Amino acid sequence: MKGKKIIIDGYNLIKSPRSAFPASGSLEAQRDHLLRILESAPALRDKVVTVVFDGGEPFPGPHTQKHGRIRLIFSGPQKQADDVIQGMIRRAAHPGELHIVTSDRQIQYTARDHGAYVTDSSIFWKMLHPGTAPPDNADEKPVDPLPDREVEEWLKMFQNRSDEENEN
Repeated sequence: MKGKKIIIDGYNLIKSPRSAFPASGSLEAQRDHLLRILESAPALRDKVVTVVFDGGEPFPGPHTQKHGRIRLIFSGPQKQADDVIQGMIRRAAHPGELHIVTSDRQIQYTARDHGAYVTDSSIFWKMLHPGTAPPDNADEKPVDPLPDREVEEWLKMFQNRSDEENEN
């Protein structure tokens, strides 16, 4: 896993493996479950992990806690976790050492613009615990590969297009 410091969009990661977090559980129970998973993940043992969550009641503003070796940041009622994560990226002395975990496109763009490594939440989940959650598209049927004849037809079509572009 790339990056020395991992910043995780907490609720975004909780939503990515739907089957791992029962919808009937409270937010607190879901957060605790996520933290237990992150603490037990061998891939994260030598990393500095920060998980950012929206909100933070009953605290009036941003709040930071430690949960074992994982640092938690609650954005407070006036900010969203997205804003906190983007601010952390922008203020990082060495953004190339950051590994940002989110499915939020705006955060991903900010991270890439600053040279941070980005992983979508669903992919990160699978990297942590392969096989523990079915993919989100588990109900979909796998796509059959194209027959060789059809692949050859497509290749010819695009080869011709490429030749025409090179002539102009």
